[in-house]
Amino acid sequence: MKLVIVDESPDTCEMLTFILEGLGHTVWSAGNFSDGVPLVHQHSPDMVMIDLNTKGLPVDQFLAAVKAHNPAVEFVAMSGARTVMVRGNALQLRRFLHKPFEPGDVKKAIGQLKVQN
Repeated sequence: MKLVIVDESPDTCEMLTFILEGLGHTVWSAGNFSDGVPLVHQHSPDMVMIDLNTKGLPVDQFLAAVKAHNPAVEFVAMSGARTVMVRGNALQLRRFLHKPFEPGDVKKAIGQLKVQN
């Protein structure tokens, strides 16, 4: 599966890349939503993992830009805030990854998305 990660924490991007590539996926990452849009357009990922608090474009504009390019793309919303599910639901996102997370949590999120496709 092809994935794009958008998170302003280089450590989070590096850790997710390590985990996901170890599971056999191809991964690109961006440090903000503005840089994430071109990555999505260039690579047409199956899934985009986003930290809801990332800077750049407002999250709703980022989601609209991604969906306009690829309406079938799946999203995983990530955040350390307890409101991640509330914010994600308001944005019509279905999958959540709470920070801090373990490799098994990431694998479970990916597995859930694979089952739905």
